Amino acid sequence: MKLTLLSTLVYQIIANEHGTPIIMTEDNEGTVLSESEVVFVSFVAEWCHFSRMLTPVWNEAAKALAKTYPKEKLSLAVVQTDKQGASLGQKYAVNKFPTMKLFRGGKVTKKEYRGMRTVEAFSMYLSDQLRNVVNVFENESDLVNGINTNGMTVGKPIVAPLDQNRKNVVGYFENTESQNYKNFESMAGNLKDDCRFWAGVGPNLAQERLSGDNIVFKPEGHNSPDQVFMGDISNYDLTYNWVHEKCVPLVREITFQNGEELTEEGLPFVILFHKMEDSKSLQDFTRVIETETKHQREKVNFLHADCHKFSHPLFHLGKGVNDCPVIAIDSFKHMYNFPKFTDIFMPGKFNQFIEDLHSGKLHREFHNGPDPTQPPQIGEIKTSEEPTTTKIKIEVVKRDIGEDPNKAKLIVKKTDENSEEAENDKKKQPPESQFKKLKPSELQYSILKKKFDDEL
Repeated sequence: MKLTLLSTLVYQIIANEHGTPIIMTEDNEGTVLSESEVVFVSFVAEWCHFSRMLTPVWNEAAKALAKTYPKEKLSLAVVQTDKQGASLGQKYAVNKFPTMKLFRGGKVTKKEYRGMRTVEAFSMYLSDQLRNVVNVFENESDLVNGINTNGMTVGKPIVAPLDQNRKNVVGYFENTESQNYKNFESMAGNLKDDCRFWAGVGPNLAQERLSGDNIVFKPEGHNSPDQVFMGDISNYDLTYNWVHEKCVPLVREITFQNGEELTEEGLPFVILFHKMEDSKSLQDFTRVIETETKHQREKVNFLHADCHKFSHPLFHLGKGVNDCPVIAIDSFKHMYNFPKFTDIFMPGKFNQFIEDLHSGKLHREFHNGPDPTQPPQIGEIKTSEEPTTTKIKIEVVKRDIGEDPNKAKLIVKKTDENSEEAENDKKKQPPESQFKKLKPSELQYSILKKKFDDEL
């Protein structure tokens, strides 16, 4: 404990010096994330043994990396989630410690850092993350033939031509020193796994910049038309959101091939299980997400899956292929059913389902039934046969009857708190997560449930 408090004190004293981790809180978050192109952040908790082990390594890494990268390029930060950083832990859906996330241009990247916790490992990871992934070209023909250097026109190009079977983002800029280009470079770093990025500069491409710097999205497919960004390119957030939506679909398909990669993003899955020929349910699912729950995409992953291929998770939900479409949440601890697919058309119900995951209500209600409209009451009933007092839990619950949600009645449930039924209810668990098996090992983490029993 003394070592931990001392480490915290050291953080606070030298927080503003380059080469030492910065304590990031809700109050200074914007400043910290804007002062460096890349900010590597560890989310820790004082009660966590692994967080305490990371502290001296994190200090040493910050000192070593400062010799290679200026503050404008890179800084390391710490969020103390059990202190003044509690709100940031919730904001970025941190539920295990320590969690390490990379921020570029103020935006958090999809994948958490899950590598070794050594100065050398951190250095290699950040070196790769700071690598420029934008392909700079000076002639439109370079997109077709590939990019060469030193004026070479023959031989194998050092950069392969634009692949129309992949998503591509092409920007046109006056030069590589402009702020617009630097913003583009930052976006590319965050989205390099989803799109390939190109930047055309120089006088030979002046005709592409008649109205100023601009960005074009080239979808997959040879016959797919280009899409031009029509907003203010100098507005980073506006431009980033547009590029992000083009590169990363709001609803992605999960397969056996990409399942592990998706789990590495660390976000609970909200999954539509549907038959592949049933495109309408996917369209309806996507439309509701776009109109009601788009703001949740930083807290959950919206996915769709083939009912036939993923019949095993359906089985654990008590469903079969013929029950599809089915919507469920996999929190990597348990799985929870959305009541009925058609309920997504009830305004706010689908969003509330996701909110109930975040609050722990899904887990609580699985054990105890729907939250009561009145607080549970404990009554004492004395019987003539027994001189002892038996405690009875009386729950008053409002429940819907039939298909009409307007018809309801109060149901009083009486349970002897010491009965076998009550004990069995306590032991009952929601279906176990079937996707957590794809996740990397959690042996290096303290899981939030060890401190808070009502975990997601």
